[in-house]
Amino acid sequence: MKYKFLTLSLLLAGVCATTIKAQETNYYTPKWSDNIFISVGGGIHSVANDGFNRISPNFSISLGKYITPTWGIRGQVNGIWQSLCLQEIGYHEHNKNYVGANIDAMVNLSSLFAGANPNRFFEVYGFLGPQVTVAKSANVLIQNDGTMIPDGDEKARARVGASAGLGLKFNINTKWTIDVEARGAIAPSIFGNI
Repeated sequence: MKYKFLTLSLLLAGVCATTIKAQETNYYTPKWSDNIFISVGGGIHSVANDGFNRISPNFSISLGKYITPTWGIRGQVNGIWQSLCLQEIGYHEHNKNYVGANIDAMVNLSSLFAGANPNRFFEVYGFLGPQVTVAKSANVLIQNDGTMIPDGDEKARARVGASAGLGLKFNINTKWTIDVEARGAIAPSIFGNI
């Protein structure tokens, strides 16, 4: 119990120190409508289920806000399709449509460790938070001979998980940035019990 209290106290002290520092330098305006960002992204992802599976495209759109130069939040909607190929049981499902959503707490590691600098060209940030994925899926029964039979109809189901990642931000100017992110997530499969 003492360790939990000590850890919570240190985290709270760090947040207070960051807030005081942000107020002294006044890099961010007090208006709620300021420091909001919108991002559009594209990339690739793969399902790790008995090894990495076929690479699929991924698209996202995000809306976020920097509360201080160090801390921020964002919501993200992503998806298009995933593919799964399990050779040992002969299961192949390609281009399975899904939609996902993430809520990320963000920390600008550059500002946290090197101080806020509005003229910085390169920044490193981390993020983590819950995610939900919605897709039509059905459980299947695997018979002794390895064949599969569906166990009911496909239904739209929500799968809740968590994700975390690291990003690199290149500030082109005050309005435009290029971000490169790597995200890892853990969640129940959108393919049912496969």
